[in-house]
Amino acid sequence: MMKKITPYAGLLLSVAFLSYGADGLFSIFPAADAPSFLQVPSELVYNSKYQPWASVSHWSDEVDEKDVFHAELQHQSIGERSWVIKIGKGGQLYSIVSSWGETVPPQSAKSPWNDDVWQATVLNTKILDQDKALKGRANAFIHQSGMYVRNYEGQEDLNSKPFYSPMLAFGFNEKERSYSTLCWGLIPTPSVNRGETLIYSKYRDLGAGVIEITYAFYNFGDYTLNDLTFPWGGVRTSVFPEQVVADKKGGYRFFTPFNYGIEGCHIDIKDTGGWIARVQNAADPAGYALGIVFGKDRHWDEQSQLKKAGKPFYQNSPTVCGSGDSRHGKRDYSVLAVAPRILVRPGEAFFMRVYMVLGTLEEVAAKSAQLVDHVEYGFLDYDENNAPLLPLYDDRKTGLTSQPPTDKAEPVAYSYAVPVKGSVPLFQLKETATGKVVLSTDPYALCGKKPFANPYSKGDPKYETYQNRVIYQPYDGKTEWLGLLGYVMPEKLAAKKSSGRSLSGVLSERRFFVPGDKPDMDELLIRTEK
Repeated sequence: MMKKITPYAGLLLSVAFLSYGADGLFSIFPAADAPSFLQVPSELVYNSKYQPWASVSHWSDEVDEKDVFHAELQHQSIGERSWVIKIGKGGQLYSIVSSWGETVPPQSAKSPWNDDVWQATVLNTKILDQDKALKGRANAFIHQSGMYVRNYEGQEDLNSKPFYSPMLAFGFNEKERSYSTLCWGLIPTPSVNRGETLIYSKYRDLGAGVIEITYAFYNFGDYTLNDLTFPWGGVRTSVFPEQVVADKKGGYRFFTPFNYGIEGCHIDIKDTGGWIARVQNAADPAGYALGIVFGKDRHWDEQSQLKKAGKPFYQNSPTVCGSGDSRHGKRDYSVLAVAPRILVRPGEAFFMRVYMVLGTLEEVAAKSAQLVDHVEYGFLDYDENNAPLLPLYDDRKTGLTSQPPTDKAEPVAYSYAVPVKGSVPLFQLKETATGKVVLSTDPYALCGKKPFANPYSKGDPKYETYQNRVIYQPYDGKTEWLGLLGYVMPEKLAAKKSSGRSLSGVLSERRFFVPGDKPDMDELLIRTEK
């Protein structure tokens, strides 16, 4: 069966900065076993302030970097090549700079730092409907980065500025040399479908140009997600015009498709040596390169056997790596995308760990070969017995908080710090017009909802699907997403009923909770003891 990952129950250590509650929330990431390449003195420097005068990146004249900036990490060393990566407000990796300059594409005004970035994306293809009659209103893609500035052709603008996925937690771990984020992933255009995925990312400096990237996500919606990409990303074709892919028996070969969507541009990773790289010159080992180590599909054979035996299985087909470039188009962009082809049902959490390697082609090839066996993915098997808990305290202004109001304050309840199977996230939201802070398990609870005009007539097979639907508008400025107070269980699914009580009994005042389109607090169970 699919490998179940033993949860990492410890908290982050030696944290230089963490948003509230984040130390517990980021215990979701399983421990990594990759080798360290920290062989010469170096330092990972964290910066949370945007400094336009310090930027060496050239972006499109139509975009403004300060709109997306969230954090910057600099690997500084006088003994090896340095690099800088920048993290956007949705947790996306939107800038990679080293000796060759900026790697991430120049962007477009329609989707600045939304499509042409490194990020996680997920999709339910069964609810995605591209019928022209819907005018794009049944989009079901979920982007870690957030929403476009403009919608489909012929429709109104969303905003004069991009709306990035709300950041719920973030933290820099100085000792571990890592930076972690947690965001609520959004459908990039206004849609009748809901984005109900929490996306975690973790960037860790292993030294010598090696960056470990771990994605985790939790499906708290009602539909199975069947099209995942970890990561979706790419580089400027003008910087890295060629590509190589590792061979199964060692070495690498030239492989540069020209269009991501045509036949031959997707490779089953079981047929490769576990890594791919965009390069300046495939024939020059001393030329610069950026590699992605996606490993070998170690679980595919297990899933095939389950399928043959008629038992439940999760994987549709082997993990693939898709690629293509834009030399015949307007975008200075070469795609690199890794799709594990996993089915993630409602109430399940999944993670994938890959590696990005920066350097010369010779360096990238050598380090990538060392890292292939350290790539991992799997379902996160948390339950009510093994999940770490997040203490919550009484707060007369917000109902609950993860910050103890005094040194002597005792917790009044405990949420799960990680997504227990079947649990629901407990969001802390603020109504911007009034400043009122509430809790909800529906991230759309306070935002606008525009009635959707059903384009189908009675008798049409699609009429019922699109009758009495609304367009969700999280970008309307009515809501501020303050954070995540862990996870709680719907009472009907909870196993440890004896150690908890209904959320309404802990909050005591109904004004602190807005159910939105989700269960009310009387139907939710929260732990009152460890």
